This record gives sequence, C-alpha cells and structure tokens, in this order.
Amino acid sequence: MRRPNLSFIWTPTQDNAAVTCSTARTALLTASVRAGQGPQPRVAQRCGHDVVVMSALTPAAMLFGRSRAGLSHHPDESSSPADIAVALHALIDFLTRLARTHPS
Repeated sequence: MRRPNLSFIWTPTQDNAAVTCSTARTALLTASVRAGQGPQPRVAQRCGHDVVVMSALTPAAMLFGRSRAGLSHHPDESSSPADIAVALHALIDFLTRLARTHPS
C-alpha cells in the first residue's frame, strides 16, 4: 500500500480568551425570553467565538435557540420552524426593550 506524501502546518490566526456577557443585556434578554416562554434554563455567561468579536464593539448577550437532539456546531444540527419562531420572537422583544433603553 502506497502512503501519500502529505504534510501539515498549523498556523494560529486568532487566539481569543472567552469573555463575559453583559449583565444588563443578559437581564434584558432573560426578560424577553420569560415574557414569551416563562422561566428557562440559563447557561454560563463565559462566551467565545461570536461574542468575543462583538464584545469589542458593544456589550453582548447570547440567545440560544433549541435544536433537535441538542446538537450544536454539528452537521446534523437542525431546528424546527416552531423553535426558530420562538427564538425570533424573543429576539424581536429584546431589540424592542433595548431600543427603549437607548432612545434616539
């Protein structure tokens, strides 16, 4: 059996520590979720990937939408239209509340 002549070079392009979500924005988002769905589980507020980048620009919070079998960051991840609608309603409510705290 012939072995392929392959090599691998690892070059990190980004190395970011997790950040803490904004307490105020998380409270606002929690109120939005509770308004539509009642009390829901809370997840740890140390976040990576998207929040790390956004937190350099603005206080951030994260809304997690339900997915089939709880899969996340996986090719089989899938959310039902109903679950997407629930998350969308929470997001709209959150943005409405946020706009009220920052009138133009």
